[in-house]
Amino acid sequence: MPRLRFDKKFGEDALDLVPSTPGVYLFLDQKELIYVGKAKNLKKRLAQYKAARGNKKKQRKMSRIVHQADTLLWKPLSSEKEALLKENKLIQKFQPSFNVAGAYSFLYPCIALDLIKDTLHLSWTTRPGELLSGDRFGVFRSKGETLEAYKTICHLFGYISHRKNLKSHLDYTVENQFRCFPLPLVEPFQNFLRGENLFFLEALFHHLLEKPSARENAETISVSLKELRQFFQSQTRPIFNCFQSLNQNPRFIDQNELDALLIESKNR
Repeated sequence: MPRLRFDKKFGEDALDLVPSTPGVYLFLDQKELIYVGKAKNLKKRLAQYKAARGNKKKQRKMSRIVHQADTLLWKPLSSEKEALLKENKLIQKFQPSFNVAGAYSFLYPCIALDLIKDTLHLSWTTRPGELLSGDRFGVFRSKGETLEAYKTICHLFGYISHRKNLKSHLDYTVENQFRCFPLPLVEPFQNFLRGENLFFLEALFHHLLEKPSARENAETISVSLKELRQFFQSQTRPIFNCFQSLNQNPRFIDQNELDALLIESKNR
């Protein structure tokens, strides 16, 4: 049945001209692009769609794509890296319904901070291009994990400064203000958000030790610091490592650039 469906839609000889080279392939229905894929070997990958059957998740997805599609296109490219970059660009541009990873790069969040005298203004947002001021860090791949880390940071900063929740003028944005913020923490915090090192957590721990309210909640704070270490390892450090592998200085990266940066560094 899968083979017959594939042949009926795209022709029995559909794979005859497909090369055994890297490239991208596109499935379209009558209205739009529904799936973009990349392959190290185009002929071998598309043959898998032709033969897809069974209950495994990957095979079920292939079958659904073939069932919905009306047109199959493919484009050979010079390398697997070029295929990855092309796939990413097409997914971001068209957001095909069967593509999930990378389709919604606009959801990649950043954390921003602005310091005026001893008042720290801290933001989490998926709208970094609309922030009016402040240094931006990220963007990061996980919206949920980054938001949880932001909340944890704000909670801990509340022990060592005067916290005020702010109402943001932006959608999908959370803002907080911290008066009388310890200025020696600012630079380590920036380095932490860039993924450079973990000195910030040690410095923050020492500031927390000075506060009786923090000492009373030592167990909870210990868990929070571990969560921030995990955020560093899973979100900030990988981006820093990408820049290092490409011999570039760490910087804020725009939402539509992150996936390409990860692909470039991985295939260095």
